[in-house]
Amino acid sequence: MAVKKLQEKSSRKRRFSEAEEEMKAVKSLPKPLWKCSASAPKRLMRKKRPWKAVYSERYTVERHWRKGFYSVKKFEGHTDGVLCCEYDNNKLLMTGSYDTTIKIWNTDTGELIRTLTGHTMGVKSLIYDDQKLISGGLDCTIKVWNWRTGECISSYTGHREGVISVDFLDKVIVSGSADKTIKVWHVDIGTCYTLRGHSDWVTCVKIHPKSRTLFSASDDSTVRLWDLETNKYIGTYGGVENGGHTAQVQCVIPFTYTDDLVTDIGSCQKTSNAANDEAGRSNSEVAVVESEDEEDDGSIENNNNVQNTNESEFEKFVKTRRNLPTHLLTASLDNTIKLWDVKTGKCIRTQFGHIEGVWSIAADTFRIVSGAHDKSIKIWDLQNGQCMQTLANASSVSCVGLGDSRIVCGLENGEVKMYCFDCNER
Repeated sequence: MAVKKLQEKSSRKRRFSEAEEEMKAVKSLPKPLWKCSASAPKRLMRKKRPWKAVYSERYTVERHWRKGFYSVKKFEGHTDGVLCCEYDNNKLLMTGSYDTTIKIWNTDTGELIRTLTGHTMGVKSLIYDDQKLISGGLDCTIKVWNWRTGECISSYTGHREGVISVDFLDKVIVSGSADKTIKVWHVDIGTCYTLRGHSDWVTCVKIHPKSRTLFSASDDSTVRLWDLETNKYIGTYGGVENGGHTAQVQCVIPFTYTDDLVTDIGSCQKTSNAANDEAGRSNSEVAVVESEDEEDDGSIENNNNVQNTNESEFEKFVKTRRNLPTHLLTASLDNTIKLWDVKTGKCIRTQFGHIEGVWSIAADTFRIVSGAHDKSIKIWDLQNGQCMQTLANASSVSCVGLGDSRIVCGLENGEVKMYCFDCNER
């Protein structure tokens, strides 16, 4: 009996030890993916909101846009007129001023986060991403900043007069200046190309990343299209005969819109191509200069051949270059905003409403916001071009920015304001 009991005890111990080893082996196995991080599923769940809540929120904001229901925040700190603003549709707002400073604001609290100093004259243009801020100044310089620390990383000089506008794509910075030129800076290889053609200040430069093209607006009342891959001039959008602006163009925005847009009656019936005509005229003038010593008949024939060649080259460019924007929006000191068809070069809609020059516009897929010398901000429906709201201010509006539910603006008297359409109803 004793032997039998000992055998049972030993077998129980063996079974227990075997079970313990199996449990250890199970514990050492990799965890299932859903158990790898206890907080991961919670984070994913937090990001998902009930669709009814999202729909209700967006419906409320859109109703506020339509009815002009908003609250106003003011950001005080600049001691002179505000020239430019950049809003990231989140918590950051950056402004540049005649007082030579750049200020970075927290839009939720209204707190001034940081002031960047380094320019010796007014800051006319700003653009930034998560890592850097690029500024263009009336002191003829372009500066690159680490906006998180306030450190100026590098400065670029080359323009003979003030830098009016800057834009960038990857390692390329583009600048437009009062010296009538555009400069393309390849910062990684240290080269700079100068694009000439405008006959007055270059007031705005905008890169279209998908097509690697550049659009430039100028005080010569035109917008020009450039190929960033070759740095070549492609064509011009402008001219009274093509429905163009009659005064200085201050802003250009390239964009793609696939739905139908309301256009002016008869605007699509015009068949001449503004960009082609301008390209032909410009190159014809060059041909005349180069052919002064030739016989008259030969010169005329040569000019016609050059014009026809360039027309076909432009048509080939807009047909073959992939991902071109479909439309342009432009603002001018002739008090109007114009909508253009990129491939035809024609103005297809003109929006009237401001009684003085339009200094700045911003747009998204639903609306256009414009700021003008008449001290007003207007909100327009992008699809039909109708003015939805007019916001009055105490001073001329020099710049505007647009978010999903907010408008920011800089005024000539130094004020910075934010119109919040996501405010609570009372």
